[in-house]
Amino acid sequence: MSEEDLAEMESRARTLTCQRKSELSLWCTCGHPAWEHHTQPEGGVLRPPGRGASREAGLTGLLHDASLAHLEDALTGETLQSCAARLAAGRVTFLSHLREIGVHRLTDRQKLANALGHAVRSGVLEGAPE
Repeated sequence: MSEEDLAEMESRARTLTCQRKSELSLWCTCGHPAWEHHTQPEGGVLRPPGRGASREAGLTGLLHDASLAHLEDALTGETLQSCAARLAAGRVTFLSHLREIGVHRLTDRQKLANALGHAVRSGVLEGAPE
């Protein structure tokens, strides 16, 4: 290998392409690197260690997992099952109910609906209406 080729190879080794930078910086909402989804078992859900506390902790665990712990006061009196039942009745109805009980930010309402829907679909919330 010529000195020029060696110098070019060494300079490339220290340069990250846009693709590689994205691969290194993209993280799933589940908390693990996004590229690990290709290893997801059929019908399964990847969960990094320490996650998935929703099954044991109910609505509080779901809120913490979804970075919505600040909504605990507004959701006093609600349970994971009651929220799942309202969501099963319709997303718009569920979002309206959240607004009425004090979840003012639309993004928070949507994020909670998404997390709850994911919990139902992935089986974290067993026995919930489909």
